Amino acid sequence: MESTASSGDEVTYDEKDVYELRFPDGTSKSMISIDDTHFSMDFLLERKTPNLIPALTNAHKFRCRDDDIFICAFMKAGTHWVSEICKMLLSETTKYDPNGKERYMLEFQTPDHLDTISSPRVLNSHLLPRQLPTCIQQKKTKVIFIHRNPKDIAVSSYHHVIKLHDYACSFPAYLEVFRKQATLFHNWFDYTIAWEEAFSSQYKDTPILQLSYEDIKREGIANIRKIADFLELEHDEDFLFKVNARCGFDNMKDAKLTLAEVKKDHIQKAMYRKGQIGDWKNWFTVAENENFDADFRTRMKHSKFKYSWE
Repeated sequence: MESTASSGDEVTYDEKDVYELRFPDGTSKSMISIDDTHFSMDFLLERKTPNLIPALTNAHKFRCRDDDIFICAFMKAGTHWVSEICKMLLSETTKYDPNGKERYMLEFQTPDHLDTISSPRVLNSHLLPRQLPTCIQQKKTKVIFIHRNPKDIAVSSYHHVIKLHDYACSFPAYLEVFRKQATLFHNWFDYTIAWEEAFSSQYKDTPILQLSYEDIKREGIANIRKIADFLELEHDEDFLFKVNARCGFDNMKDAKLTLAEVKKDHIQKAMYRKGQIGDWKNWFTVAENENFDADFRTRMKHSKFKYSWE
C-alpha cells in the first residue's frame, strides 16, 4: 500500500503490518511492526525518520569497517550519553557532536547514508542481535552494550512516547502494556533476554564492553576510563575529568537542547528529561512495583544480569 506523508513524499508500507496498540485506560495508538520492531504510524507518516522502512529492511547490507564501534541498548538506557563520550575520546576534544544520534542509527539510516560518515564511526542501535549486520561477527566489531534499571526505563520511555509519538495513555496504562509487550521498538524482557543469549552464542567471539547506566552516573571517570581502555585509547586523567564534566547530564542536556533549538530538531528536544537514578519511585505505586517485580522474577529467572534499583 502507498500512503502520502504530510511532506508530500510517498511512504510505502504493507497494511498487514499495521495494528492498534490498545491500553487498559481505553486509549490506543496506531502502530506498524517491521520485522518485529514496533513504531507509531504517525512517526512514520510524518517523516520524522524518512528512511525507517528501507533502513530496517536493508540493515543486513550494512558494511562494517575495521574501526567501527557499535553502541547497543534498549531505548532510554543511555545511548546518547555513551555515544558522546566515545566521540570525545576518539576525537581528543570535548566538543559536542552537533548531530543527534539518529544520524548514526542503523534502523533510521540506510546503509548508503551510513557509508558517507567518516571513520571511525560511532554507530548505535536499539535492534535485536539477530537484526544486526553479520559483519559485526565477521569483523569482530567492538560493541558497547548498556544496561539500565528497567523501571527507570519504563518511566523515561513513557515521557518519550508522550512527547515524541503523541501517545495519550496514562502512566499506569502504559506500564501495564510495557510489562507484557512492545510499546516502541521491542518489549524490554524479550530484548534483554535475546542480548544475554547472544553474548554466549552469536557474539561469543565479539569484543563487547558491558556498561551500567547507574555505574556511569555514579562513577563517571572510572567508567570513561573503561571505555577508553576498551577502545585502546590513551588519555590522561585530566582529559577524562573534562570529558566526564562535559558529559554530565545537565551540561549535555543544556548544550543539546540549545543545538536542537537552533536546528529546529524536535526529536532532540524530546530526548532529555531528568537522567536520574530511581525516578521510578515517584511513579510506581506499591501494587505496580510488586507486579513488575513478579514479572521480573519470572522472565529473568535464568539471567545473570544485575540491576541497581536505588
